Amino acid sequence: GNASAFDGDRFHTLDFVGLPAYVEGGNYDVRIEWSTSEYVEFHVPSGSNIFNQGAEGDVDIDGVTTSVSSPDFGETATFCHACVTGGSQPGHTCWAVTPSSDTN
Repeated sequence: GNASAFDGDRFHTLDFVGLPAYVEGGNYDVRIEWSTSEYVEFHVPSGSNIFNQGAEGDVDIDGVTTSVSSPDFGETATFCHACVTGGSQPGHTCWAVTPSSDTN
């Protein structure tokens, strides 16, 4: 769900138990699927971790491919991780993939 009723949910904050140790150091690929055939794939560079629960913030990602034409991500984008477990939750979206040009 994507509403305040789900605040604190591990899926919202990306606080997954049992992730492989290598995610802490970056250099891994991610595929997110929704609907029946939509997806975005990207590479998390070395030194980055989109699952980090120690800090909220943006992570530059590369190797972006997607099934959607809008927004136009290009080859690089930003993974916005806006809330973490036990932290503030500024809205109803705790994470998103956004174009590098998006300054929100």
